[in-house]
Amino acid sequence: MVREKQLEEAGAPKPTLSEQQIRHRIEVGCSPNYHGDPDNEGNMSADIPDELNCSFWLTNLPPYATVNMLLGKIRDVGRIYAVSISKPDLEKGHLTCAAKLVFFSVADATRFLGRYPKYGSEGLVMDRYRAMISRNRTRAAEKGHLPVEHTRAIIITGPKDVVNERTIMAFLKPKFVFVMDEVTYLVQGKSINIMEWRFGSYRCQSNAAYNALSSDAGMRKAGVTVKYTCDPCDVIVRDPAVERLLKRTGAFPPLFDADLYD
Repeated sequence: MVREKQLEEAGAPKPTLSEQQIRHRIEVGCSPNYHGDPDNEGNMSADIPDELNCSFWLTNLPPYATVNMLLGKIRDVGRIYAVSISKPDLEKGHLTCAAKLVFFSVADATRFLGRYPKYGSEGLVMDRYRAMISRNRTRAAEKGHLPVEHTRAIIITGPKDVVNERTIMAFLKPKFVFVMDEVTYLVQGKSINIMEWRFGSYRCQSNAAYNALSSDAGMRKAGVTVKYTCDPCDVIVRDPAVERLLKRTGAFPPLFDADLYD
């Protein structure tokens, strides 16, 4: 198992935004500190009421917080669409981490607020740091157009000389920027490995990995297969009809017998 493995962008310092750039970001509904493309439709604030907003802003996280630490605290809530962590900025007086957390659906977002209230003895606590939770001012609508089996987690199966952490990481890393939650070997056979890769986000991460692996001729020739699996942050499935649907689409992995792959 690989825990808290994070891949950052090239490492070059982010350029300082001009006043005009900051003003434009505020005008289109983006964070004034956002360094991406503020005119990308996916980065703009959705024109929806706040109660339909699936995006949250979490503050007062530990100064050493990671995606793995944060998502490990969220269980039986809902599918995570995207997460990003902002590190402390001592020059601005920000001594702790903050995070943007986006769910796939309004139901998931509502469940999150009910499970982790902003105040009181209950809440989202990480190493004695109690998170302050509010709706993100950059609003995100639910992603009802995406299939229910699409999540931030994928299962990769194939020859062990290809399906291993080093080879898959080397294949994915040049293609896009991503942050890992966990990488786990479900089966390590004599010739076949089965791995679960939990990315920090579905958006531009697990879906990008799925598309890259499934469309690559070399991976297909080697016999590598990839499919989505359940997000551990999601609700525990109790509806038999939903469970049958997820099993039929392959979102639930079978019970693996390592002897079958030796």
